[in-house]
Amino acid sequence: MTNRVRSRRSILAVSLFAAASSLLVPGTAGALHPDLRQLPPPPPEAQGLERVPNSQVDEFYLRPGASFTAYRRVMIAPVDVSFTRLWERNHREVDAAESLRMRTDLARAARKEFARQLGRKEGYSVAELPGADVLEVRASIVNLDIYAPDVKDAGIRRDYVLKAGEATLVAELRDSQTGALLARAIDRREMREYPEFQLANSVYNSDEARDLVGLWARVLRRYLDAARTDKGS
Repeated sequence: MTNRVRSRRSILAVSLFAAASSLLVPGTAGALHPDLRQLPPPPPEAQGLERVPNSQVDEFYLRPGASFTAYRRVMIAPVDVSFTRLWERNHREVDAAESLRMRTDLARAARKEFARQLGRKEGYSVAELPGADVLEVRASIVNLDIYAPDVKDAGIRRDYVLKAGEATLVAELRDSQTGALLARAIDRREMREYPEFQLANSVYNSDEARDLVGLWARVLRRYLDAARTDKGS
């Protein structure tokens, strides 16, 4: 049995286990609990934030007294993307250049998706400079795990999965003028699960990753819409 066959079977086994687990926990919708051991440490100024209930994300922290009513525009910082700690070791078939390309492409697509979702339907226009009505959004996608990366080689290889992978979002909302940290959210999710196995090529993996970012962007938009009118989260 070749290493590729073993790899393929491992991927299928993981996907089947994940599918069975999701059936046992109704209503999870792909949400997971974040692995705190693999998250970047919070910035020092996060010590003043308090954890508050939020049904949309795993963890949400808010600065006491913080208000979002004055913000009408957003300044979206470049998105940082990093693979899970053992991903590159587990996927030695992906070279450094391809790994960088995958992270760079997702970072660029994620920033565009945040801007698109926040700006739709009379939403928040994107500002290039700080201002009194500008909220800065800093987002990092960490612990990215693409289960079956598409590798171009001379051999014939086809990997099939029920879902493309998982990732964790760490998002910070800051006042653009002072840099004050107002809120911090952490959310770990698996990508969409299909009832039948899908061919895991580069197009499929990229589309699924962008869809996950779109979900996070819509969650952020809903929160800001509610918070701007002081309706809570």
